[in-house]
Amino acid sequence: MVIENRGNNQEILVDAHSPIAEKVEVHEHVHVDGLMKMQRVDQLAIPPGAEVVFKPGGYHLMMFGLKQPLEAGERFPMTLVFTDGGSIEVQVMIEEKPPSTTAHDTHSADIERSEHQHH
Repeated sequence: MVIENRGNNQEILVDAHSPIAEKVEVHEHVHVDGLMKMQRVDQLAIPPGAEVVFKPGGYHLMMFGLKQPLEAGERFPMTLVFTDGGSIEVQVMIEEKPPSTTAHDTHSADIERSEHQHH
């Protein structure tokens, strides 16, 4: 997912939520003492004319307390909330991750913007 700020003011992402999870947090990967760790981000600033990319190994949205299993091919809504009270609803499509060297069965989420715009 990429969030672009096409406005003239800084936008600050402060929350996200989805009906399929008890809570959603913004996380980032950081290097601490030579190890890669995840940590929660309370506020993510997006300056005017800039963009923030959500991807593996960087910023991502972590869902806790899933209310249903994630199945490849399904979609679900997620709302991104900003400090000024504005929000964007996006549709998340669950895609099956290509086979890798690990034995884990994992899924990734592709985010598609809905028609709702943040103002």
